[in-house]
Parts: sequence; C-alpha cells; structure tokens
Amino acid sequence: MALRQLPVRLGFCAWGFGLLMLPAPRACWGAEGEVDVAQLVAKVDPAVVTIKLPDGNGSGFLIDEQGILVTNYHVIEGAKEATAIFLDKTAVKIEGFVAVSAGKDIALLRIQPGGRKLQALRLAEAKPAKGEKVYAFGAPLGLSGSVSDGLVSAVRAGEDMRDTLKSATGREIYVDVLGYDLDADWIQTTAPISPGNSGGPLVNSRGEVVGINSWRQPFGQNLNFAVCSIHIKQLMGNSGMSLRPLADLPRPRHPSSSSSGSGVVGGEGKKTLDYWTKVLEMRVDFERSIAGHAAQLKEIAEAASRAPPMPPIPRRSPSFRPPPVPRGKAAARLAELPALFTSSAKAYSEFSRQIKNLPMMGVDPQAVLYGIAEADLAFRFSLTFQSLAAACASASLFDVNLVSRSMNELNERMADLHTARDLVRLELANRYKQEFPSLQTVAAARRQREGEQQESQAAETAASEPTEERPRAASSGESSDRERRASEALAGAKIYLDSGDKERAKEWLQRVVAKYPETKAAKEARALLAENDPARAPADPAAKKPRTWTDRSGRYQIQAVFLAFEEGKVLLRKTEDGSPLTIPMEKLSEADQRLIRQWTGTPEK
Repeated sequence: MALRQLPVRLGFCAWGFGLLMLPAPRACWGAEGEVDVAQLVAKVDPAVVTIKLPDGNGSGFLIDEQGILVTNYHVIEGAKEATAIFLDKTAVKIEGFVAVSAGKDIALLRIQPGGRKLQALRLAEAKPAKGEKVYAFGAPLGLSGSVSDGLVSAVRAGEDMRDTLKSATGREIYVDVLGYDLDADWIQTTAPISPGNSGGPLVNSRGEVVGINSWRQPFGQNLNFAVCSIHIKQLMGNSGMSLRPLADLPRPRHPSSSSSGSGVVGGEGKKTLDYWTKVLEMRVDFERSIAGHAAQLKEIAEAASRAPPMPPIPRRSPSFRPPPVPRGKAAARLAELPALFTSSAKAYSEFSRQIKNLPMMGVDPQAVLYGIAEADLAFRFSLTFQSLAAACASASLFDVNLVSRSMNELNERMADLHTARDLVRLELANRYKQEFPSLQTVAAARRQREGEQQESQAAETAASEPTEERPRAASSGESSDRERRASEALAGAKIYLDSGDKERAKEWLQRVVAKYPETKAAKEARALLAENDPARAPADPAAKKPRTWTDRSGRYQIQAVFLAFEEGKVLLRKTEDGSPLTIPMEKLSEADQRLIRQWTGTPEK
C-alpha cells in the first residue's frame, strides 16, 4: 500500500440522505467579518485523525460520535490492520469497515471510542460554490494537525474529467485506467494537498465537510482535487452499516501496493516500472534527436547578430509586417529558420504520439498522468513551433514576438513538469518498494549499452583483421570500413568520458590506437589519452596555453596546444578546429624543441 499519498484516482460522487443529527453550523467569524481560522482549526482538529498503517500514513475524519470514520478507499486498500491517531497522540485501533466504494475512493471505517468523547464533523448539504474559501486538514507527509487554505477553483463532473483526459491522450483514461465512475463530482481547489493528506476533510468556513482530500495533479500549477462529500451520504444510505474486519476488504487493485510490505514488484508494479522506464527512454531519444537543432539555432543567431542593422521604420499598426531582412549570408542563414522550426515541430509531435500509444492498462495512475503531461506538453510545443515557422516564413516580427512569449511560457511549464517528475518518481518508489530510475539514470544506462555494443563490434572486427603473421594491404573499401569502425569505437570511448568513467574510456582509446593506428580516429584517441592522463601532462602551466609553433625552415606556423611528447613525436591540438596533430620533433624550430625538452624534462641529444 506504500505511503498513503494522493493516488491520482478519480472517484465517484452521488447524493444520498443524512443519518446525522448535529447542531446547525455557525461560521467561525472574527473581527470585521473575517473568518477566524484559529477558531475554525480548534473546531475541526479534534475530529481529524492520522491513519497509521504498516507501510504508510493517511488521514481521516469522524462524522459520527459513535465512531464512524471517513477516509479515501486507496488509503486502506489491502490493509489488514490500521490505527487512528488523534491530535493528542491517543491511538485507537480501527475495528473494521462498514462500507467502501473503490470507484468513488471512499471508505467508511469504525473505531470504538471507549471512554473518549468523540467530536464529529457535519457534512455540507450542497456542493461548494466556485470561489468559496476552503481549508484542507490532514497529515501531509505524516505531519499531523496540518491545515492549508485556498479557493474552490471549480466543481467538475466525472464526465468532464473523462472528456478532458481523452482529448489530451486519445484514450479512455478516466474509466479504463484510473477506474472511476462517470457520475462523480470533483472539487478542484487551490488549497495545497500533499502525500498523507489523502482522506482528510476539505471544509468550508463553517467547518462543514465539502469534500475528501483525494489527489493532486503534480504536472500543473496548484491543481488539487477532493471528492465531493455528498457521496458519503449516498454510500451510508446504500450500505447496511454492519461492521466487517479489514481482512474482508476487496482484493487490492495494485497487488504490489498492498499492505503486506513484501516489497516485491509484480503485477501492477511491474507494469508501472516498465511504463515509467519506457517514457524516460523516449525522452532520452527525443532529446538526442533535437540536440542539433539548438546548435543550429545558435549558429543562425550569431550570423544574424553580425548582420548590419535595418533602418528604422515607423510602426503603422499592430499587424504591421516589416520587409524581409537584407540579403547576404545573414539573410541566408535566417531563411533556414522556418525549416528548422518545422523540423522541431515534427519531432515534438512524434514524441507526443509515441507516449500516447504506450499501453496503460494496469499502470499506476500517477505514472500515467506523468506520461499524459509529457505528451500534452510536447504536443503544445509542436503547435508553437509550427506557428513560429509560419511567422518566420512571412517575416512578421509581430507574430514572432507573440509566439516567442508562448514559447517562454511552455519552457516554464516544462521546468515545472521536470520538477514534478522527480517527486512522482520518489512517490512511486515508496509505493512499490522499488527503485524507479531518474532521467539521468536512464540516459547513462543508454550510453553504457551503446558502449557495450561498440565494444562487441570492435571485438568482431578484431577477429577478422589481419595479424603480423598475415599482413595484407587494405583496399579503399576496407580502409573506409576501418575508418568507420575506428570512429565508432572512438565514439564509445567518448561516451565513457562523458559519463566520468575514465578507466573504461582509457581502455577504449588504447584499443583504437592499437587496432586502427593509421586512422584519423587513432590520432584523436592519442590526443584524448594525453589530455586525460595527469602523469603525461607537463607541470609548467604555460604548456597548457595555446601558442604559435614554427617549423624548422621558419616558413610554416600553426596555433596549437601542446599535449604530449612520445617516441620522438610531438602531439598538438590545433586551436582553429580542435583536431589533433602529430609532428616529428626534428621538424620543429630549435626554439620549439628546447621548449618541449624543458616542459617534458627530456635531455638534449
């Protein structure tokens, strides 16, 4: 059952009749008509409990002085035993349940008050109004006695929630995946809800329960949801109210999230982990596919910055379209923008489509909603890039600025989404007692697999290469093939360098030099070996700075950084393009030779 947090299960609401005879409520008003929050808290807190389970916490509240306790069904799903802890730390065993509705995410439990006088909360007679002030009580992250406030943003029907999710994903998420009924009413509120708040009361200024804190949407701005309290009355009216032990609860919908505490990932947990990993792998592939776009855009921007400024033109109207940019190299580069943005739009659209096509049955709803949020945001980026391409093609500065503002907003949403992704990852790991990988972990694993593939290919090549005992000249086709294989092996070495595994990178670089000594990749490998070996680095700091090197005749010069001196050869890296260069020592000027001997401690012959 894991940490009793916000489950992302969209529930059911229906109206029944009340069985309670409580005094008429009065608002907790302070001076000048303001709600006295301290008075409200004092009124509600005694009826709120923390529900302690073997592997997590939730919240609940009393609606009956005889011990009827309300919480979310997902809080006690699969539980065999549970304890209600009041604010004064008094612990009372939960005897069992009298009614549950998985589709509504509501559970009615019972405790024995013993000698304790119980204080119950009254259920509101109607749904709250939009804009009404509400307060969320519970034990977020186990912090009992917590309260937060906010407004009712909207009251939404289950059908509306279903249609919204379906339009975003093209799938029947609300019913088939999340498992909720269509005739549900949900209170959307800005009152913050955190893991552990699940099952706590959402009350109005009179201390009446208007909803049960149920879940939050972590991929938006302050989107919290509570199932309407009117459905508690229906559940009470439709049930016999006879007590049954928790062991008789329906079988958990997510076997690995039951309260057994086994920590074994199987069933729903396995599907959730597979789905989560697949979405992140798609994200890694997508980021690679558009990596070149950013570099190309930077080049175009630099080219445009070097272009002569346009003469000032008076602005005639908001829809005024300036003339095309001046001709020349800068203009030619700017003309590439529409095609670049169109390509980006296609990449985002394909990424969105791939996520939407992933199987979702049996996957934890929290992971599903993350996937939905990724797909929806990617689709919005796709539309924005299309608009940007059209604006650039028409040379409309006004439209470009307008779309750019939309792009900035999407970038902010992406940052929020990635922050929420890490929070959801931790929640899933806690729920299923299994490590859920981060995006960085998935990316590193992908690089490692690619490196191993490169290593395997290199081994196959080595088996078919000629030895000293069987020398043979390589044809132009064979030479090209060796260059390709050397480049692939070099790429594998760079992957290990990027990941910080210098030992494996060194092995790969040495393999490139040994097996393909005549290739360009081998030259680069030698340079990388020199750069990443502290023992070969000269102690003099001046050796690490670019300088002009001159040949023995004095006619040729080159700007380069010294890397190493081996077997009578000087290894340099050109500052112009970063390529490595190997020069025999005797080809350099006498001054350069003396400098190298000084840096490396090599005696003069």
